[in-house]
Amino acid sequence: MEGYNIELVKSKQFQDLDIDAWRMNTLILDLKRQLLVLGCTNNLLFFSITGLKLKQLKPIFIEQNDMINQIKQYDHLLFAITMNSYIYIYDLDNILIKPIKLQGLYEKIQDCSIWSIDICHQYLAVGSNSHIISLWSRKLLNFDKPDHKYWDDREIRVKFNKQDLMRTDIEFPIRYSIQNHKHNIPCVSFSPCCQFLASGSIDGGLRIYLVENGTQLYSIIFSEWVWCISWIQLNDQTKIIFNSEIDQLSQYNIVAGFKDSIKLCQIINQELKVVEDDFYKNSSSLGQRFQRLQYIQDLNLILAFPQHDKQFCLIESYNLDRIIKNQDLTIKLPAENLISADIQQIKDSYEAIIAVLTWQKNIKLYKLKV
Repeated sequence: MEGYNIELVKSKQFQDLDIDAWRMNTLILDLKRQLLVLGCTNNLLFFSITGLKLKQLKPIFIEQNDMINQIKQYDHLLFAITMNSYIYIYDLDNILIKPIKLQGLYEKIQDCSIWSIDICHQYLAVGSNSHIISLWSRKLLNFDKPDHKYWDDREIRVKFNKQDLMRTDIEFPIRYSIQNHKHNIPCVSFSPCCQFLASGSIDGGLRIYLVENGTQLYSIIFSEWVWCISWIQLNDQTKIIFNSEIDQLSQYNIVAGFKDSIKLCQIINQELKVVEDDFYKNSSSLGQRFQRLQYIQDLNLILAFPQHDKQFCLIESYNLDRIIKNQDLTIKLPAENLISADIQQIKDSYEAIIAVLTWQKNIKLYKLKV
């Protein structure tokens, strides 16, 4: 890919990694804290990446009979979601403090395992095998507030102070639910403005909601499973003054990942439409699904990561009144199978670090230069 240079700067095998191949994304790269975090079975594993070297640190264990399905970072908070329908929230700046622990169970539903999560400055959302999306206000989860009211779904429990926030038995702050999907929900994603939420499901549905009340605004049904989604704000739309809140949706494209393809969607004439059916087609047949789509705005790049494959892709795009694919770069790992990945831009530069976990228990660090 012209104008881009990618170099493998570190690859190290960790034989003690206990990897389950069927989870969602279980790797986080934190360049600010020089950390790499893995969610492996019921362990959170921490690695120092100072100097782009890999040194394993002390792990954290969650409950013995549970399994981490995905991990996610928002600012200083680390979120881990599990098979037993728990959401663990750790403070990366105070990692030894016990986490806040939420639970996403619903009465009379047997499988409430949580598989998808996203966070914005106002809300936390998770999608589960209950076919329900649960949302919490982050005001109830703020580490910096001295007092909080914690609720379950039926009654006010108690008013806790800051010290009580660190206890593990606080499980049911008030939440509300969105019930539109008819099958499991492997992806949820907030718009950059935090006013809208998109979700993708095994039922083939891609849906967009108004977050403040859970109203479904748009939907489109595909003939295949929707595995991952990502919002992209369009550069040509950022200075437009919109007449209403819902009109703001026109400033976004949504990329959706399926088994072996990525589709580009946009609101056109008050309808959610596919504007490019084969925005990207995986040239390999080895991938189980596109597990991660991540957009780096300053670099005009999309990381397209097909789980279990032997290659991943960086897609360069023009950001105008819609996203237009220019060229792509395929990074091949012929002897390894992909599990999870993350990409972060290096501050104040046009460079990025990509971290990749493989089934062969290798952690790989790539440096990308523009």
